[in-house]
Amino acid sequence: MCAAKSHAPQERSRRDKKRKKCSKGLDNYGHIEGLFYEEHLLDRYVELGVPAIMQRFDSDLGIANTWKRLEQGHFTAADRQLLRHEAAEAYLMRRWGDPSYHRAHTRAQRRFPAPQLGDAP
Repeated sequence: MCAAKSHAPQERSRRDKKRKKCSKGLDNYGHIEGLFYEEHLLDRYVELGVPAIMQRFDSDLGIANTWKRLEQGHFTAADRQLLRHEAAEAYLMRRWGDPSYHRAHTRAQRRFPAPQLGDAP
């Protein structure tokens, strides 16, 4: 088991080092964190008459549970798949200089399809 259980201040550093070691290869944490904090051009339904707006994504229990598992070092194949998908979206937005969620998501889906996460922890 990778997650350390001690919460004493002197143990936090050790726990963080252990978490970092357990998450080796999961260098794309920031892309998942961006789902919680960054604003995106939400333009997926423009063709249906819904105007595009810049805002944060609505909360999603499946993504919150994924984040929790990643932090604890108990991630699943679907969690890693989500990391790849989110990294691809972020890369495409930066590369193209285009904040469109719809365009980046559609392109990322081709190579790194987003998993069906559900609400289960």
